[in-house]
Amino acid sequence: SANPDIAAIQAEEDKVREKFHGIQQKLLHISTKQNTIHEKLKILHSVERSMVELQNEYDAKLGELKQNEEKLLKSLIERKTRRDKAVKVVKAEQSHHDWATAKLSYTIELAQQQQSVTDAAAAED
Repeated sequence: SANPDIAAIQAEEDKVREKFHGIQQKLLHISTKQNTIHEKLKILHSVERSMVELQNEYDAKLGELKQNEEKLLKSLIERKTRRDKAVKVVKAEQSHHDWATAKLSYTIELAQQQQSVTDAAAAED
């Protein structure tokens, strides 16, 4: 009767070993999955850091471009203002020139008329 007990104990030990071996296999599988997940998380964090760096670079470059655009716009406005003033000055100078020419022509005409009158009076004498 001692042999059947030993056989039963042996069979029970074998079942326990099988379960233990199964549990070990599951733990190994879980550990492998954890390592894979850990590696993927590292990659994900790296990508996230890169995205933040890219966003920062983009923001900085966009800021520079906006500043350059504003400087260029300001420069264009200043140039247009100077050009408009220059055009007004040229027009004013042309207008003054036209007036001075007309006045000179009138003065010459008057002088010629006066000379004609003077010459006619001298011829009468």
